[in-house]
Amino acid sequence: MGNNALGQSFKLKNFNPFGVPPKGYVVVFMSVKDEEKFKEYASNVPGTLIVNGGRIISKVKLGEDAASGGPLLLSGTASDYDVAVLMEFPTPEEATLWKSSKDYLEIESVRLASTSGPFSILSGTGAHTKLPHASAYFYGFVKATADFATFSERVEATLVPYEGQCFVGSIFPDNVALNSGSTGTDYDACFVFGFPSAVKAMEWYGSDEFAACREVLEGATTGPMCLTRNFENH
Repeated sequence: MGNNALGQSFKLKNFNPFGVPPKGYVVVFMSVKDEEKFKEYASNVPGTLIVNGGRIISKVKLGEDAASGGPLLLSGTASDYDVAVLMEFPTPEEATLWKSSKDYLEIESVRLASTSGPFSILSGTGAHTKLPHASAYFYGFVKATADFATFSERVEATLVPYEGQCFVGSIFPDNVALNSGSTGTDYDACFVFGFPSAVKAMEWYGSDEFAACREVLEGATTGPMCLTRNFENH
């Protein structure tokens, strides 16, 4: 969609004062139409990441409970999807090279045939060298620009007591290397927050600090959000 007026109203701290090259992040929510084809695709993805230094940070089946490896929490329209994935690359350019690589293109058609949903390659904020042990990520279709600008200005402060950081804060088309799937028609924004533990992530979500922000977010946007544990070996 690419709301330029929205982008102009969005404010985010300079998380990268020393000019460290930002990481690249791939955020995906998928509705699975063909389970067998999707399993084929998912099993082949890790091998395509190696050349470009990519890694899967989080991959969860949204219908499973947390004890079985599912998400810690879902909100918004996340229940409309079956799988959520978060990947990290050394730079946005490496992520884009991966997406257009021969190895990935050989399996991309399987993803397109077996799933639908938003898929984005985004430039990070430079907040941290790597995502810690839990993440919150979401897409938003913005219904109320002024209210969403209020959320974007206030949300950073809510992270601090829980040692959270904003790894991606993107108002499309800013900080977007690539949007595909339903991203461009369904959503205007994507955020990724990182936390040192699942406990901290859940405390943040349920906190008084975030409650007012969450109310603004829910009134200003529609879209999926999930809180997940990250893979320990990333």
